[in-house]
Amino acid sequence: LKNQPFLIFVLFTLLSMIPVFLQQQSQLYYFTYQFNAGKDLMKFVSTLNMIAFIPIFLFGTYMVKKMGKKNTALIGAAGFAVVETLNYFLSGDSVTTYLVLQFFAQIFLMMPNTVCWAIIADIVEYGQYLSGVRTEGTVYSSYSFVRKICQAMAGFIPGIVLSIIGFNPTAAQQTASAISGIKMTYFLIPSVFCAIAAVVFFMFYTLTEEKHKQIVAELGMKSSTEK
Repeated sequence: LKNQPFLIFVLFTLLSMIPVFLQQQSQLYYFTYQFNAGKDLMKFVSTLNMIAFIPIFLFGTYMVKKMGKKNTALIGAAGFAVVETLNYFLSGDSVTTYLVLQFFAQIFLMMPNTVCWAIIADIVEYGQYLSGVRTEGTVYSSYSFVRKICQAMAGFIPGIVLSIIGFNPTAAQQTASAISGIKMTYFLIPSVFCAIAAVVFFMFYTLTEEKHKQIVAELGMKSSTEK
């Protein structure tokens, strides 16, 4: 609880990972009632999401070296929020527009979710610097638990929104307000979560690359002295 970077990163993870699961939970409704496509489009989008991982796989290390872990995560969360907001207003009934924007949104979203484990490694060392005890198991297991919470919350939110907007699961056609609510659940709510995540992380996460290097150096000096 004294490890402030861990607490801030936990909050950032909650806010930036909920959109991943939220879109997974609501995409079938959106594809079915917005595009009349359903599971066929889901399969194509799943493939597109995997392709979107390729640029991160190829250039992720370069981005981290060039911009730092914090900035990489920030750009990813903020970029996703911007692109999905554009998708909400621009895609309409155009599947092509939706797919192009969604592809770039997924690239942005994968940035914080890829660099997160490197950030957690830094946080472990910061905790060791504070307390003198290295607690990797506690930090990693706590962080894994947070990710499970994200998944549970993302399964909970669509149900609430669907009940509020008057979604009828037995109806072949939904009302205009219900379709608008589904679209909002798929695009705007994830965008808001990621935008808040970016603001929180930018303002309150203080474990910069420079500070981490200084901590590692001091830990190395302590280790040498003890030997």
